Amino acid sequence: GFYDIQKWNYWNTDKFQRGYTLLIGATVGYQMSFNNRWGLDIFITGANSQGGYHGYKILDDNSIIRYDSATHFNRSGEWLISKAGIMLTYKLKTKNYNKKAQQ
Repeated sequence: GFYDIQKWNYWNTDKFQRGYTLLIGATVGYQMSFNNRWGLDIFITGANSQGGYHGYKILDDNSIIRYDSATHFNRSGEWLISKAGIMLTYKLKTKNYNKKAQQ
């Protein structure tokens, strides 16, 4: 993803950050059935976020200049749990695959 954003400590100033972020994640979980209609899903999702940005300042003529001293990109990265949960599930309709076999 690409973004123009203003970090919380630059609110109400003429500075902002322009950059990118890369995300990769995975979800693991387990499903169990109580009967042919009711079940339970348990899951957790984790992700790694890596980003880079430049800091810019808006001048009076609406042009921008860099205010940070980084040669390339300022970098930021985190490991995080993005979601976890338990879901109670109910199937509205079940198919009887053995119908033809019974005939």
